[in-house]
Amino acid sequence: MPKRLRRPGPPLRFRQLHDREPQPLKPGTRESVLVACPRCDGCARLVTLYSDDTPPSRQRRMHCPACGAIREEPIRLRYWLQTDCCGHVLWATGAEHLQELEDYVRSPLRERLRLFLPDRYRIARLPRWLILARHRDEVLRGLARLRRLLPTES
Repeated sequence: MPKRLRRPGPPLRFRQLHDREPQPLKPGTRESVLVACPRCDGCARLVTLYSDDTPPSRQRRMHCPACGAIREEPIRLRYWLQTDCCGHVLWATGAEHLQELEDYVRSPLRERLRLFLPDRYRIARLPRWLILARHRDEVLRGLARLRRLLPTES
């Protein structure tokens, strides 16, 4: 009889994956968010560049590789990674955020993380419908749909 393989996945504790030491924001740090292009409705990147000025400032720029649209300081862009799930909209900002959500939803033991970091608000403020155990399978299916929407170059 063939040996049954265990599906790969994160360890049982979310804390083991995401509890880390805080890193200072370095000058020239970039954040990238996947958004829908307002011109062609394709996948575009909204890049935020943080400067080391006093006070710190940021520049935001959207670029769509499909139609070549470039917008400086765009407003009201919708996320590219979004789908209907459990009667709500499930969304993610990019591959890293999507992986963090998958790890959290899949984890049966969800401990509080020990360090106060700005990116922890994403996990601390998740809506109740998303973290309920009875919705776990449907939310994981929704996250798999979002994973398929990721552009191939990321």
